[in-house]
Amino acid sequence: MTPLRDYQARTIDLARAEFRAGKRALCIVLPTGGGKTRIGAEIVKGHIAKGGRVLWLAHRTELVSQAADRILAEGLDNVGVVAAGVEPNRCAPVQVASIQTLVARHERPEATLTVFDEAHHYAAAEWGAVASHYAGAHRIGLTATPERRDGKPLGDLFDAIIAPVSVSELTEGGYLVPCEVLAPKKRLSKEIAGDPVDRYLSIARGRRAIFFAPSVEQAVDIATKLCAANVPAVCIHADTPRDVRADALARFADGDLVALTNVYVLTEGTDIPPAEVCVLARGFSHASTYLQCVGRVLRPSPGKTSALVLDLCGVSRRFGVPADEREYSLKDRAIRVVEREDDESVGPGGPVVVPNVVDAELFAVLEIRKTVTKWTRGRRGTRHHALEQLLRTARERGFKPGWAVHKFKERFGVLPWEVVETDPPTP
Repeated sequence: MTPLRDYQARTIDLARAEFRAGKRALCIVLPTGGGKTRIGAEIVKGHIAKGGRVLWLAHRTELVSQAADRILAEGLDNVGVVAAGVEPNRCAPVQVASIQTLVARHERPEATLTVFDEAHHYAAAEWGAVASHYAGAHRIGLTATPERRDGKPLGDLFDAIIAPVSVSELTEGGYLVPCEVLAPKKRLSKEIAGDPVDRYLSIARGRRAIFFAPSVEQAVDIATKLCAANVPAVCIHADTPRDVRADALARFADGDLVALTNVYVLTEGTDIPPAEVCVLARGFSHASTYLQCVGRVLRPSPGKTSALVLDLCGVSRRFGVPADEREYSLKDRAIRVVEREDDESVGPGGPVVVPNVVDAELFAVLEIRKTVTKWTRGRRGTRHHALEQLLRTARERGFKPGWAVHKFKERFGVLPWEVVETDPPTP
């Protein structure tokens, strides 16, 4: 049994105080990696010790087994599971249930406390009906992001929020790793700042990465391109068989695979601490899914000193970087980044995080330099020298890199990335 961290013990004390004050339904918000299941298991343990009965709800089979295992590990040796293919133990004081199975079987185990794991998912009408059945029971919701995918808050399910710790505090405590964010200067709505594979290869090649794509077709394409570049990769999607998915995750954790591509499948409920790089090759309409995705790479792991988010759509320009302070609400705007007095990026010497947010054109500069260097085949050709000089001049004069690009075209008649290998090394 692992001892409680200070903030976990504080969270439990706050929850008990809220219940004593008359609250009935609490939403506990902790960043990914904060140990929500550990806190929930401790609350369950205390409730059972007082003679109560608990129903723990999860929306995915993997989360059902994880929760049951964790509760057993905390010293409760009588736990029932309600899920397809599992023999029921209806006498157990704790029932960990798949919400889909409960709805399909019309089962409603007796409970004086309900725990909603990943609480932001409980929006569908049938799930709401399950919640209504237990209106007389105390309720705990566990989530890193108290906002549904449609942007709505959770005020219909909970009457108080407890958010005891931030990403920055968890990073300072060593429970998460510092995170860099590379993003375009402005949020992009219809395009992304370069090819995801090219960006990864030029900036983070060799680091274990998770790619989030907008469609299965594009996720498959990214995996194919990575393999062609000698980066072992596999695509996981909703129709991937469970055993194939489990094998891919195990190979990734072991280092046999360097990259995983997916569409929503790895957004949450998947703990792979060795993952270092999150490549966002898609946009997000609301903060919840974005924060869940970037949270996949924040957990510490042996030899891992930092995480990197390649935000190719500039989503972080709207929803903030992981270390930003956030306020949560059960009404109106569910997740809000607290305004900072100084919006400057924290430098490499910063105490916690280096949110190195860069201009989209700098992504182009990386590609320009790579292309021109390849074109000159190791020689310092005229165009390579010209580009470097123009970039230096732009920096000295305070111009954007785009100025160098346009000057390059005026001189040579082509954009730097339009240079092909067959071109001569002189104008």
